Amino acid sequence: MTPAFHIRDEDLTMMFNINVKTCVCWDSIIHSPMAKDKQTEERILEAAQRVFTRNGLSGARTQDIADEAGVNRALINYYFRSRDNLAQAVFLRAAGTLFPALMETLASGLPLEEKIRRVVDLEYDMLGRNPYLPLYLLAELQYNPDKLKALLHEHLPVGRMRTVVLKTLQAQLDEEAANGRIRATKSEDLLITLISVIIFPFAASGMIEIVLGFSQADQRVIRERRRDELTGFVMRGLAPDPIHSEST
Repeated sequence: MTPAFHIRDEDLTMMFNINVKTCVCWDSIIHSPMAKDKQTEERILEAAQRVFTRNGLSGARTQDIADEAGVNRALINYYFRSRDNLAQAVFLRAAGTLFPALMETLASGLPLEEKIRRVVDLEYDMLGRNPYLPLYLLAELQYNPDKLKALLHEHLPVGRMRTVVLKTLQAQLDEEAANGRIRATKSEDLLITLISVIIFPFAASGMIEIVLGFSQADQRVIRERRRDELTGFVMRGLAPDPIHSEST
């Protein structure tokens, strides 16, 4: 019998192929329609990611990225026109890897606890490599919300992903609650909780250092400890109310 949270084959196919469109999105960012060396472009993107990670977006200079990539500054301008376009390309490159994997996991038939564990691991792996991404997103949401929305909708089918994931995850949560394994939970509440507990320590790293006095090295240790504990933390939050369980 098909489980309540079964996902259609065509929706899975859509998710597996999300990154195909994202991989070609840089064509709209790159300056010239002439053919360019993809290895050079990839080297620039890898260098930009490392410099953004070390210095943050505001502290990263185009010359620093050029030095890191072993190319001259003019070549970066030829490929990407501006540092903002380069940052956008790095973001889309990361999003094109992370989002399909997240959507595939959330819409899968995995047991709930394993599903949450995989989401935690996927996001921690990506944010560990790209810790500047949360602040990039927050800045774009504050200063260029329409641009960011258009960018995501152009290169990632966020509307369909949202519909499929919320519907499939809700069916699984309802089944778990009906069997007494968790309390009644809305899929959007679970997703907001996951986003909060995973992303906030990266996005608020500077505030944590100032207010709590934990260095960046200290915070990396704390984040790794939290990574190991988060799945259990979230699952305990979903546990049925003991009073309600006894009365039923």
